[in-house]
Amino acid sequence: MANRSTKPRNPKHRLKPSTETKSLKFFLEELFNKRGPTREAALSEIIEAFTNNLQHEFAEKLFATLLHRCENSIKRGSAKEICLASQVIGLLAMTIGYGDDAHEIYRESVPTLSQALKFGPQTIKILECLAIVTFVGAKDFEDTERSMKIIWQFIHPESGSIEVTNKHSAPVLAAAVSAWSFLLTTMDGWRLDHKYWKGVIPYFSKLLEENESTRDIAIEALALIFEIGFLEKFTSQAIDSIHKDVSNLFEDECRLEKSINICGNMLTFSTRSQLKKIDFLKCFLGDGFVKHMLENELLHSVFDFTPESNHQSGSELYIPENEEVTVRIFLPEVRNTKSFQRMYKSPNSITSKARTQLLKKKRMLAQGLAMDSAEEN
Repeated sequence: MANRSTKPRNPKHRLKPSTETKSLKFFLEELFNKRGPTREAALSEIIEAFTNNLQHEFAEKLFATLLHRCENSIKRGSAKEICLASQVIGLLAMTIGYGDDAHEIYRESVPTLSQALKFGPQTIKILECLAIVTFVGAKDFEDTERSMKIIWQFIHPESGSIEVTNKHSAPVLAAAVSAWSFLLTTMDGWRLDHKYWKGVIPYFSKLLEENESTRDIAIEALALIFEIGFLEKFTSQAIDSIHKDVSNLFEDECRLEKSINICGNMLTFSTRSQLKKIDFLKCFLGDGFVKHMLENELLHSVFDFTPESNHQSGSELYIPENEEVTVRIFLPEVRNTKSFQRMYKSPNSITSKARTQLLKKKRMLAQGLAMDSAEEN
């Protein structure tokens, strides 16, 4: 762990640098201050610095010190300080990227965050931080599932019951389900612990009866589960029955496709898992989303994204030459049912609609390339 710089012998006469010249090391030093407001101000400055620029050199050299000071803030700070410190840890992990340092952040912070979920007032930011450090720092599926279990226990502590409790407010419950769903997008369904997740689909189905914000996030979670498949791991009920209860929520599968423009670079998503990843990270990074998408190698790897500025040729189209529409739902018991026929075989099925839209997009792309070629000639 990096050693902090030595303080002047007489703190009262320390010359504080101007706002323009204050460095991240200065704000890191301020995290040792005994006054809560001073630490809060320093954390806010660190967040701004990590959001607006990728602080690779600082993060690599002093990540351990910054992490430990943030953990101290989470354990002993005010609600505001807990919120800010959680955000800093998440941004630190995003800046560090995959590797041993990120795994250390995961290993060191998860116990602190888990404990804070039980008593901390700023649970939304804690949940986001837990999801981010796991996303970046987990070494294997066991690490990821460990965090998913922590979040699930927070969501639904009553084991064996599908009743929705009023322990959490709607925004907190929605944030918890969102964080759990985000981590689910990184898992192979067959690796999930089938003994642990049996109550997930029934519980999320119950959430459909709650308020709008909770209902929307529950629909998203159920859609991700259906896309990943292995439904038998998420419920002890008959799969056919569960499928008929909620399949109508996902009929318009064509709406899955979404494109975003990042400074002239088009990035297209065609699965719910991809959309969940980008939406969650965009929400977490806030104003720094574009900056990180353009410069953060972690995000380039996650989304197989190379910004135009990093290409030797600046005139390439960032649209995949080949795309496939796949809807993976593991339903061995319902392949001959009317619901299965409606979902997959009819002209109005979700796959038929998606293929039609894909063909239309390819035609438009081909026309655009032909026009460009004609103009060049």
